[in-house]
Amino acid sequence: MRLGEGVASQIAGAISLSRLLSQRRSAELALKKSEEEARRLAQENAIMAEIGRIICSTLDIESVYERFTETVRKLICFDRMAINVIEPDSRTFSIPYVSGIEVPGRDGR
Repeated sequence: MRLGEGVASQIAGAISLSRLLSQRRSAELALKKSEEEARRLAQENAIMAEIGRIICSTLDIESVYERFTETVRKLICFDRMAINVIEPDSRTFSIPYVSGIEVPGRDGR
């Protein structure tokens, strides 16, 4: 009887240890995922700040379109980007800059 109780106690201890190790692995994976997400968000924020610096670097906005496009590409994968300038008073718009693949029927300028 005592032998059975001893074996059962050891098995119960091993099961508890196994559960603890499993919980620890789960916690480590969750921490790693959280750290990776924090790194990704920090990188996105740094790129957004860079975009802000590029846009604010000059009053001649047309001179920064290319750098703006290259920086946005770090955040968003795209085939084509067009910059639209809207004139609300005249209810018109123009497209001063296009980057990427050409789309038939959309000359962009």
